[in-house]
Amino acid sequence: MLCFSMLLSFSSFAQVVKKIPVYPGANLMVDKTQTDESCCSFSSKDSFEKVIAYYQTQLKTKALETKEVAAKYPALKANIQQLEKQLPPTMKFRAFVLTEQTISGQKGAEMFEVLGGPTEVTFSIANMALVKNDEHFFNSWREQMGQLSTTEVAAKKMVDWKLLKEALPTIAVVGEFNRQEVSGDTVSEGVSVSSQASVIYIKPVVVKDAGGDGQGENKSISIDVDIEDSIASLDMAKEMAQPSGPTEKAIKIKGKYDGKQSAEKNESGYVTCEKVFLINQRFLVTLRGSNTNDLALLDKIIDSMNLAKLENLK
Repeated sequence: MLCFSMLLSFSSFAQVVKKIPVYPGANLMVDKTQTDESCCSFSSKDSFEKVIAYYQTQLKTKALETKEVAAKYPALKANIQQLEKQLPPTMKFRAFVLTEQTISGQKGAEMFEVLGGPTEVTFSIANMALVKNDEHFFNSWREQMGQLSTTEVAAKKMVDWKLLKEALPTIAVVGEFNRQEVSGDTVSEGVSVSSQASVIYIKPVVVKDAGGDGQGENKSISIDVDIEDSIASLDMAKEMAQPSGPTEKAIKIKGKYDGKQSAEKNESGYVTCEKVFLINQRFLVTLRGSNTNDLALLDKIIDSMNLAKLENLK
């Protein structure tokens, strides 16, 4: 793309950014070989006249030819002469005045330029000048230029929690445990990137206290089931699925998913159990029992999970 700058630069211009819409149907142009390229350049196969008419309506200003620019802004005369020498005979040029200001007797202007060639019309819009509905072009440009952060890349690949919930256990009752409502969320804001689907199985029960006085209190035995897309923290997910203490041992779920399990009882009599495993080196599945250390219950719940669903998610 040919690019000619008609900007007589004054620092005060930087304070005003006029928004410019992208011509409908225009294609984003990305040249990965140009490391110093800035966003965003576009091309359209529509006629030069049609594109110019669109911007005259949107910007509410007349499109100027080179001679009109030189007449209106004498300080740009040298720029115009150089431009006219560089323009191929088949290339058309129009400029739209965005802002102007006179400083030290010189009248300067920031312009939006449109070039029309034999096969396409091209123009550039700075990312700060993109209207809100067109800001996705800047993100697309950054992605194609390899400028996205690790977190941003993860956010784009993150699986929505509503897909994760399809792998949650379907069995309504396990022993005396009743399945509760499914919950979950997908967060992709700034450095916070996560997606998780969960369900809880609960069994109300009276648990005697550790004092042995025969008294008890109403508690609930619960089993939490969580599925998390760990695309933003793969190393941490792998670590969480590996045994790390004397009470944890390595397991293989369904003969193919590596993980760990534990069943414990502390000094006060509180018991817990847990199974954690990883699918596709990405989806972390955790089953955690509170007030129970019955690993067989966790196995029954796992049997009702659609784990193959997670294998096919990307």
